[in-house]
Amino acid sequence: MYAKVALQTQKIMLARVVPSRAVLPIYVSTAFVSAGLLFAVEPMISKMALPRFGGAPNVWNTCLFFFQTTLLLGYSYAHGLARRLDPKWQIGIHLTVLAGVSFVLPLGFANAALPTDVVPVLSLLERLAVTVGPPFFAISATAPLLQHWFSKIGHRGSVDPYFLYAASNLGSLCALVAYPVIVEPNLSLDRQSELWSEAFGALAFGLILASAAYLGRRPAYGAEPPGIFTETISVDLLRDRFRWIVLSFVPSSLLLGVTAHITTDVAATPLFWVAPLSVYLITFVLAFARRPLLRHRLMVRLLPTILVTFVVCGPLVRHLPGLSLALFLNLASFFAIAMVCHGEVAKARPPTYRLTEFYFCISLGGVLGGLFNALLAPILFTNVWEFPLVFVLACLLMPGDRSYQKVPLACDLLFPMALFAFLIAKQTVPVPDWQPAFLAVALVAVNAIPAILLMSFRKRPLRFALGIAAVFAVPVVATSAAKTIATYRSFFGVYRVSSSEDGRARLLWHGTTVHGAESLIPGEETMPTGYYSREGPFGRFFAALDPRNVRQVGVIGLGTGVLGCYAEPGQQWTFYEIDPLVERIARDQQHFHFLNRCGEKPQIVLGDARLSLADAPDGIYDVLVIDAFSSDSIPAHLLSKEAFALYLRKLSTRGVVLFHISNRYLDLRPVVTALAYNAGAEARYLLYQPNTGQPPSWRSFGAEVVVAGRPNTDLDFLSTQEGWLIPHPPPSFALWTDQRSDILRTIRWFGKTR
Repeated sequence: MYAKVALQTQKIMLARVVPSRAVLPIYVSTAFVSAGLLFAVEPMISKMALPRFGGAPNVWNTCLFFFQTTLLLGYSYAHGLARRLDPKWQIGIHLTVLAGVSFVLPLGFANAALPTDVVPVLSLLERLAVTVGPPFFAISATAPLLQHWFSKIGHRGSVDPYFLYAASNLGSLCALVAYPVIVEPNLSLDRQSELWSEAFGALAFGLILASAAYLGRRPAYGAEPPGIFTETISVDLLRDRFRWIVLSFVPSSLLLGVTAHITTDVAATPLFWVAPLSVYLITFVLAFARRPLLRHRLMVRLLPTILVTFVVCGPLVRHLPGLSLALFLNLASFFAIAMVCHGEVAKARPPTYRLTEFYFCISLGGVLGGLFNALLAPILFTNVWEFPLVFVLACLLMPGDRSYQKVPLACDLLFPMALFAFLIAKQTVPVPDWQPAFLAVALVAVNAIPAILLMSFRKRPLRFALGIAAVFAVPVVATSAAKTIATYRSFFGVYRVSSSEDGRARLLWHGTTVHGAESLIPGEETMPTGYYSREGPFGRFFAALDPRNVRQVGVIGLGTGVLGCYAEPGQQWTFYEIDPLVERIARDQQHFHFLNRCGEKPQIVLGDARLSLADAPDGIYDVLVIDAFSSDSIPAHLLSKEAFALYLRKLSTRGVVLFHISNRYLDLRPVVTALAYNAGAEARYLLYQPNTGQPPSWRSFGAEVVVAGRPNTDLDFLSTQEGWLIPHPPPSFALWTDQRSDILRTIRWFGKTR
């Protein structure tokens, strides 16, 4: 009773000091700030979780699924309040919930090792639930409740409060863009958590209370909804709900698919989490704006062209240096699909009394998309099938041209089959030995044919979708038939064992990167190959070492175990590997034999290297090799100042640490050099490229390494005659820490720069 009187008193006082003309700005500001807080916490807490789960790209997808699920719970809670309770009770209950969850602030993440006997996804979801879950749930309910309250205050905009959804998505977008550009490079994670907690208090007991002050002062605008138990569920209503859910499912699933593709080959970092999520939010802002900048009809017309460009040019772009064009094509296709789907959702938005139900269905579609990608797909598929499947579904949902001439269904099946046959035939034809100019023209013409055919399918959604499916299927069928031996999948990525082009070696692929090669030629069974060839940096490094001074060698990252071929008699090698599946593949005698043939029974320690290595005795290793990659993605927490301090503690008096930094998209030399300079240690750098003019071979890949020692350790045994150089002093931004890192300035946007 007293709480009710106090709440009414606060509302009256607020109503007296807040003029009526301020109603709209207050509601817009509250929606903007609440959404900003909601999406600022996502990259922050995910970055806290990364080091505990090996820096795996799937960490973000799992976190995003958790946030989508919690958002659905928040929308369910808001829908229940809006449909069952009087507005004054809604305000009181929501403020009580906000006050209750504030006791878990400031946010943090448990500093505990990932057990090797648990499913990483479930462990991560459990930790998220007890840390960020309560405040995220409370804030997630704010946006639909605000719009529901606004529809009751009698404002002239109350009849269509969906513009507040655009304002909230704009707040989300601003928070996401600011995180990698402003917040992450300048604020530690601890300071980020403190500021977020302070903003949470200001939102909960300032803006939300001010927004509620006008509720009930004026008569409600519009009709009241029917009772929740007396309403008739019609076929049309069920069809509308299903449509909202499916149209929300597709962009949500593609969001995770595009993010996984980018982070698998670059880095699991907020910068590449934020880019696709920002595109996702921009489409909501544009679709629900009162005056959209991009008309829905225009996006429907542009969609086929953008998708055809992606599927035809995408495979060619992957072979070009730099990240810019590949990133642009991925984000452009995702933007086009999300714009059309969200535009269709916005067209179908219901009257205001169904507002919270509408948002519940949108959120449910988002959760199903996250569930499919983060939890079901790794179980159902051994390869990354979820992205092409949902991409094809998006084409199938594309609005068709009803005025287009009616043709038999068989034509919608036969034409894509003909396209598939043409593409398969193109794969089997060898490239002719023509002049470069004629060859370039011929290749453009051959690749233009599928594009022209697909564009001719665009007015028939089924035919267009099957045509896109044919393009996706060709490289998979060709690769599987020719070279793939086995495919495996885990939380940490997709692994493929295949034969080399010449059939004389067996390769281990992680994503799009070869992580080891074993020769099948008699007499070469223990020959180091690929990045680790004797001609490259690894061969030169171990050749320069005096084996009498090396007793213990530690390697972070197992792969096929090929590095063990450099083991000398009497040496003990220890591999640190986070993924048990990698160990099983490396020990499988049907695939690789390095662990049995090389060295003296090397030890394998499972778990994240930062935490596992901390348990090793100080000063134990004479050589420590940092060679942990997920496809071409680098675990940033293994390249921080704190990680380097750990490595130095584990080195013997004359010990050295070697960083393998080969990367197509990131220039990591300044980052590793900064670690050595900051610690007062020497460093040496070597970039090796095989002889130019020869085709790439599994025998020797180009490789790039940096070697650092303990402070005052002499590295003169790495001579300039063998190509070892003293790296230039790094810029200040290059030093990464566990609390902050600046990956933006390490990206090779347009290829390698030396």
